[in-house]
This record gives sequence, C-alpha cells and structure tokens, in this order.
Amino acid sequence: MTTNKTTKGKKKLSGGALAFAEFNRKTTAELKEKKPNQSATDRREEMLRLWRKDKTNPNRGK
Repeated sequence: MTTNKTTKGKKKLSGGALAFAEFNRKTTAELKEKKPNQSATDRREEMLRLWRKDKTNPNRGK
C-alpha cells in the first residue's frame, strides 16, 4: 500500500491503495443494496473477487 503522511499524522492514500479504497466503498454499497441479507464476510469475498478483475486495479492479471 502506498501512503503519504499528512501534517497531522494521518495517512493519505495514493495510487493502487486509493483505487482499492474507492472501489471497496462503491462496490460494498452496491452489494448491500442488491443482497441485503448477505453476510459481511461473503460480501467482502465477492468484492475482492470483483476487484481482481476490475480495470481500475493496477495489479489486475498479475
């Protein structure tokens, strides 16, 4: 994960970490809407499976 420190000591995401964080937020919300009874564990597994194939993933296909 690539991070840069801000002046207040908080970490600022950049590069692939930022792309993953945005994808995670968006996809998790969509999955919650489509499958409200799905467990958090199953939702995370599905999100990670989708991330591996997503075009915004800088490590896709590696």
